[in-house]
Amino acid sequence: MVVQYTKVHKYGHQSPRQLLKHYRVAVPSSQITQNTPIVYIHGGAWVGESHTYNEFGPLIDKLDLQLNNGPYTTERHIAEIQFFGLDYRVSPEVVHPHHILDVLHALSFIYELGVHKVSLIGHSAGSTMCTQILEYATFLSFYGVEFTLPVPEIESIVFLDGIFDIPKMLEEYPSYLHEFVEIAFRSEQDWSKKCNMVHYRMTNDLKREIREKFNSLRKTIIAHSTKDELLSTRQPTEFCKWLDQLPYTYYKYIVQDMGTHNETYESDGLVSIIIQHLLH
Repeated sequence: MVVQYTKVHKYGHQSPRQLLKHYRVAVPSSQITQNTPIVYIHGGAWVGESHTYNEFGPLIDKLDLQLNNGPYTTERHIAEIQFFGLDYRVSPEVVHPHHILDVLHALSFIYELGVHKVSLIGHSAGSTMCTQILEYATFLSFYGVEFTLPVPEIESIVFLDGIFDIPKMLEEYPSYLHEFVEIAFRSEQDWSKKCNMVHYRMTNDLKREIREKFNSLRKTIIAHSTKDELLSTRQPTEFCKWLDQLPYTYYKYIVQDMGTHNETYESDGLVSIIIQHLLH
């Protein structure tokens, strides 16, 4: 794989963090069967300034080694894969829902680049954002906000060591309330009732609507590292139970050693997930 193009774009003017990094990479076409651009949304518990789009760089280097078995081959038939890493404003600069509004504006910018379908990888709080992206109109209506710009269709999602249920997370890790939850959200109502679809009062109509959104995905991957020291498997397990009761059962749940919480996004395990489930 050869990186043919990298460019950092500014998708907003309110903050230096409103940036996205665009990669175009060449890979032998025999190595892939799907070629949907991939968008990475970093975590950091909504407050982590050290988490940026650059987290994605080492993973692309590892994909190079896997897809080309080392040195780049001169195969005649070449495919171009596009990757995007997103930054967004973090707390206390902003509070919820401005984090996800930034991500939606970044996705709209990607749409304007001519990319109308993407797969998502969300790490930690980035996984929360992936659930919000799927039903952003419903989610934003709780805040009286309308987002009317076009965004790409979502083909597949990888939820990586994600936060799905903040109340249950705080039962396990009470210190997180003061470490980041109270900083990122205006009120308990925001993080306990409005954060994402897992917390909604589920009428049959809403359940059907959300089920249809998941059914529209080609792949739904829920992955968690056995060595994650910041989040236990309770988060993905509860999310899987919630999906089951929709009912939506066409997901794959992967629990394996992908290193610590902040090693997962450049792990060999994630490389394998991308190759097996997003590029095939």
